[in-house]
Amino acid sequence: MKYNFFRKILITYNIIIFTIISIIFIGYYIKIQSNTQQRINKSNSINFLAYVDDCEELFNNINYTAEAVKATKSIDMFMYSSSNDYYIKMTQLFNDLSVLSQNMHERQFTIVVHKINDNTAVSNVSTTTVDAVLNELNIDPDTYRNIVSKLPENSLDMGHYIFTDNYVIYVTSKRYIDNKMIIMLILDAQKFKMSNFSENMAVSFTLSGSDSTDLRTNILKPAIAFDTANAKMQEGLYNKKYGSVTYKWINSRFLNLDYFYYTDNSIADKNMVITILDMFFALLGTCALAFVLILYGSIRLYKPIRKLIDAFKFLNINENQFQISNNEIDYIAEQVHNTKNLNQELTKKIDDNNKYIEDKLIYEILTGSYCKETVDVELAKLNLGWFYEKCFVVIFEFSNHNNELIIKEPSFLNNVKNFIYEQLIENFKCRSLLYGDIPLCFVVNCNSILILKEKLNNLVYSINTSFNMLSSVYIGSMSESITELRKSFITACRLLDNKNLISIRNIYDYRDLDELPESLVVYPINTELQLINAVDKNNREEAMRIIEYIFDEYVNKFFENKEDRELIVITLANTINRVLQKTGFKISYIFGNGKIPYLELGKCNNSSSLKQYIINVFDKILDEVQNANEVKLNQLKKNLAEYINKNLSTNISLLSISEHFNLSPNYMSYIFKTAMGDNFKDYLTKKQFEAAATILKEDPSIKLIDLANNVGIGSVNTLIRIFKKYSGVTPGQFIKEII
Repeated sequence: MKYNFFRKILITYNIIIFTIISIIFIGYYIKIQSNTQQRINKSNSINFLAYVDDCEELFNNINYTAEAVKATKSIDMFMYSSSNDYYIKMTQLFNDLSVLSQNMHERQFTIVVHKINDNTAVSNVSTTTVDAVLNELNIDPDTYRNIVSKLPENSLDMGHYIFTDNYVIYVTSKRYIDNKMIIMLILDAQKFKMSNFSENMAVSFTLSGSDSTDLRTNILKPAIAFDTANAKMQEGLYNKKYGSVTYKWINSRFLNLDYFYYTDNSIADKNMVITILDMFFALLGTCALAFVLILYGSIRLYKPIRKLIDAFKFLNINENQFQISNNEIDYIAEQVHNTKNLNQELTKKIDDNNKYIEDKLIYEILTGSYCKETVDVELAKLNLGWFYEKCFVVIFEFSNHNNELIIKEPSFLNNVKNFIYEQLIENFKCRSLLYGDIPLCFVVNCNSILILKEKLNNLVYSINTSFNMLSSVYIGSMSESITELRKSFITACRLLDNKNLISIRNIYDYRDLDELPESLVVYPINTELQLINAVDKNNREEAMRIIEYIFDEYVNKFFENKEDRELIVITLANTINRVLQKTGFKISYIFGNGKIPYLELGKCNNSSSLKQYIINVFDKILDEVQNANEVKLNQLKKNLAEYINKNLSTNISLLSISEHFNLSPNYMSYIFKTAMGDNFKDYLTKKQFEAAATILKEDPSIKLIDLANNVGIGSVNTLIRIFKKYSGVTPGQFIKEII
């Protein structure tokens, strides 16, 4: 790097920089504006196509409702009513139209029916006259009669649409031998107006042909003829330019109607030119002012900058960077940034390493696996010298108000551990250890068991209030050395294992062991359940810890006595049998054909050989559990995929799939995410989209409602939303793309 800081602020250099920046900035702005306009145009097209789909759905609903009215029996009865039963038949027709309107309340139609030669009109709202209805719709009676006279003779043909400023009216007829029934469906014209469009966009539709009459007074007329032969198709719409105005349109599937909109780009172009000029002069003035300020400030600032650079070079911090940096400022910024990052990374590594070393050392002390030669030095480094003072090991266990153990999720244990630690650290020195099936374990520095129990009583109440659960506390014997600390941990574990043999209370301490029988040869059922649970969860480390505990506390102490040894062997054999029952493995697969666990264990002459034999057996069981879990997960993934593909057209849900596999919805949600790699809802909608896209490719003429039902969606709007999510287009646009 050369010392060129002053040269870079010369007038010529600034002019070149200004020119380059101006060109890049203005060009980038033009590109951004162009991309923005393209996004706006694309958004307009998408919104317009959605509006067209909604209008087409309305026309489809109109035809459907008209056929439903024609199929009403009371319309035939009213047609052939005599003067005697005229009003009775009229009432029946009114009631049927009301019921039909209620069943189709989402369509919000007004239905009007009258005989062609009768001025009385029956609607789903009231009984009135044809003239009153036409007056409300602002339609000239002669125009209406002319339209009615031209209705097709075949009742299966389409009717006639009338468009006014306020209403859209569909007129059709049902022909009889000597007469006609005229049916009008009236819909608010606001439903055919688009609401979400940009400010330079105008949306409307134009009519042609004899199947409709346009009585609108405020009509947005296009300046061109919509000739599809000479127009370009883009994004599902026909396009044609007329000066600065771009027209886009599409034909209706139900009548001779063209939906269209146009955008005027001249306004956006003028605004862009004005903005570019403003930016140019603002940039010019800013650069001139910056030049003067930099020239003045650099003279004052350069001396300390030079000193700082010399300091970095003297410290030899990334010396190579000095040669490749552009200037002095870049060099200093890079050195400061690099130094800051190095400090942060180093601090984090030190904290993580200290925490790991501390947890490992505490665990080794409690389990008796520490190194006697180095433990004192390690405790001093971690400020844990108070482990040689009077300490207690305290274990916490949690249950709900039905005395059922709470599932120990990591997030839950973390919150509770932090809460307990904050409470204990206010009064004592303490450290925490979270391991295996021991919910929470603390080493607490305290001189008196009475003081500790008093504080723990208050803590138990606070836990009950804060977390709405019950807690039990097990206090090991007092220790004054790390050797005794191991005994304190074992004492607390024995209290936890044998709590069912002691009077019920919130806080148990080492003195409560006096209530236990004098000779506890067999380990408690709770310890066996912990071992079974560890194997079932494939937690090898926890299983081996429990085996170590069983041998330290029970087997090693009583193995020499023949009767006790036989009882221990029987108990261990039974535990192995129950583990195999839980995991579903046969005894012969683990021990070999014709071998009995009790007899195999009885061949061990001492507790060490028995321990090694037990460890080998459980190693083999844990290997098989791991393999079985992988096979089950793959099979479940296959079964879930097959079930969903087979039942995709039905109303499949998380509840139905849970019932099929005999699992709770919550567990099914968890296992589904584990097996399939995605949650149930997202996986299902993606499969529905893939199935719908395949059907459309095979049969582009299929109706959207039928397509939705075939893939289990049940709603056209939901189908459109899913297509937009996964393909970016509506089903209609998708069909045009594949065609």
